[in-house]
Amino acid sequence: MATTKEQEAQPLPYPSYQSGPMQPQSAMPPASGPIPPTIPAPMSTAAQSTVCVQSTVIFGEFSTAMQCPHCQNTINTRISHQVGLLTWLVAGGICLFGGFLGCCLIPFCLDFCLDVVHSCPTCNHQLGVYQRLH
Repeated sequence: MATTKEQEAQPLPYPSYQSGPMQPQSAMPPASGPIPPTIPAPMSTAAQSTVCVQSTVIFGEFSTAMQCPHCQNTINTRISHQVGLLTWLVAGGICLFGGFLGCCLIPFCLDFCLDVVHSCPTCNHQLGVYQRLH
């Protein structure tokens, strides 16, 4: 079917916007004219890059099962305790309230006042520290 220049120059039929009650349209008029451009789908290529995401392990006060980033073995972390901020604050509080005759040393012997150090039992690398107070 041949089209003339007059038919191509005619505007597309759109619903008229008049003041007054709106009449619902039963169907959209058929589209005429050029089709709007679409975004092409990404092409897959044979050479794709891989992204390595290292998972974050949250260390707590107990041993954690994980893969050691140094020796790549699946392990349960070995834990040990070290003096941290909470230990010093509790010892200072005891000393402040009259426990200066040796009672202020008690927090250095209690595991729940000490920070927890996680290390690999295979390669002995330190993996993380759980601090009671930051």
